[in-house]
Amino acid sequence: MMHKNQRGSALIIIVAIVAVVLLLILVGNIAVFTKDAANQLPTNKAEYLAKAEQAIAVWYRKNAIRIDAPDAGGTCPAFTEEQLFAETMLTRDFGARMTITPCLDVQGPSVIYRNVAIWIPAAAVQDTSGFTVSGVFRPGNSQVQYRLVNGHAIEAQMVAETRSQLQEMARAFELRVKAKIDGDPDRDLGINHFRSMSCDFGEMLPEEIPCSAAINGGGSGASGYVVLDDNAFKTLKLAQLTSISQSMSRDSWGQYIVFNNVLDDAGNVCLPEDTTTSTAATRNSRPPYRMMLQTITPWGAEITVCPVQPVN
Repeated sequence: MMHKNQRGSALIIIVAIVAVVLLLILVGNIAVFTKDAANQLPTNKAEYLAKAEQAIAVWYRKNAIRIDAPDAGGTCPAFTEEQLFAETMLTRDFGARMTITPCLDVQGPSVIYRNVAIWIPAAAVQDTSGFTVSGVFRPGNSQVQYRLVNGHAIEAQMVAETRSQLQEMARAFELRVKAKIDGDPDRDLGINHFRSMSCDFGEMLPEEIPCSAAINGGGSGASGYVVLDDNAFKTLKLAQLTSISQSMSRDSWGQYIVFNNVLDDAGNVCLPEDTTTSTAATRNSRPPYRMMLQTITPWGAEITVCPVQPVN
């Protein structure tokens, strides 16, 4: 028969054995968890960088007009690392770092752009990662994980989108002119349907697109260049007289398109070539008539499309 002291000792031994087993299980689980966490770390970093790349690209496109607008000396605005993280609304997980190049220029056609890099430095190693003067990112070592946002791709796309938009607007004006000619029993090609015959608002017909110079006060000396803000778009009756919606009055950078259906400037690129005269009025006084749609990129390059009167 087991004495009371013996039963107490056995219980203590059992408890001790159970405690040791539980401790071993806990230590094992901690080791497994630590190993899993270490194995998962590169994946977590990659996921962070992928999301960061998307956020930077969205920020770049939304702010391209500010990011890629050089001053008179050709210098684009500076952004500190703190500004970049704040403006892109990114947290500095895993000790992440970010930088942006100065203005970079690609000729033919000219596009000014910048590259942005976000990276996670290697642990316990001095970080020397950064851009070269030509805009190429050099990671400090092979352990650095990074992502790049190519500003040239973004700006080139915005240029293409804007040019396509202007061409679509031009097509709408040309279709209107063609419809007016086709509706005329005499098919008189001598009438410029891009604009009203008079630049006096009191003499314009309801079905005519107002003369752009009239928006600027009319009369001699009034400029034909009009910024298509909300008031000008409404005054020109573009929604009623064409298929152009008001949302098309801004380019991809958010700037208003410039409209000119007078072409009273001898230097206007939409005027036809004419070696017999240099005056704007004479050069646009016979068919095929023209008008102008234009915008300017953040770096000052003009994007111009010239609607031309269909004559067939």
